[in-house]
Amino acid sequence: MIRVILSIILFSLLLPAAHAQKLFERPFIIGASVSDGYEHTEKFGGPRSDALALDIYLKQIIVDPDLKFTNLGKRFCFLHPLGISHKQVTDTLESKPSVIIAVDQLFWQLYGKFSSSEQRLKTFQAALKKLDPITCPLVIGNIPDASHSLGKMLAASQIPDMETIDTANKILNAWVKKRTNTAIIDLAAFMKCSVSNQEIKLKHITYPAGTTKKFLQTDMLHPTAAGAMALSYAVIESLQTICEIKDEHFIFPEAKKEPAVAP
Repeated sequence: MIRVILSIILFSLLLPAAHAQKLFERPFIIGASVSDGYEHTEKFGGPRSDALALDIYLKQIIVDPDLKFTNLGKRFCFLHPLGISHKQVTDTLESKPSVIIAVDQLFWQLYGKFSSSEQRLKTFQAALKKLDPITCPLVIGNIPDASHSLGKMLAASQIPDMETIDTANKILNAWVKKRTNTAIIDLAAFMKCSVSNQEIKLKHITYPAGTTKKFLQTDMLHPTAAGAMALSYAVIESLQTICEIKDEHFIFPEAKKEPAVAP
């Protein structure tokens, strides 16, 4: 049985205590369709896609009635990934964010149509360089193997080989090691376990084997409502490793009869 602690791959130093209220004063989300929300039956987006936006699920966890995320995620980021993602970072930094959630910010910096694996990695490194000026707490996703979406949502030409994915994740790990205040959420493990229907173990909840395939839509790429909720729990647990924010500031599943899932 695969047992995965999804919440963190952490290479950062613990900072002084950050109160939850201050941490979520100006929270920003950047990224692509996981962040923005996308339901694969809505080709150009729509209400079902909007209902999958990551901020909706994070708001269910964070105890703050005045909480308001600025979600700059773009579900069509793949059309011009470098330009769109760079603008997201620029716009976010200009607003002096208190925390940044970037679960799928790097996905289309490696996936998509490139002339070579070298070009993919060059673009990926350029995306990381754009993130260098961020000093506030940052949770960023690594690169998953999304090859199971071949012929459903992705074309063969858009999918990097596993060696390139592994190299990109090593580059990301090395980048994070040089920083403080940054944590990696293991999107690769989330995808792997969801595809194979294996156990996903977080600090506050364990999703048993046989229950995690429901986290992905039938396109095998985008999360369902249950998947977006699981990712949101992992995001919060990631933040807790780089900011001293206690469980009392959040609503975790153990305080409920069942894990929260938005309709």
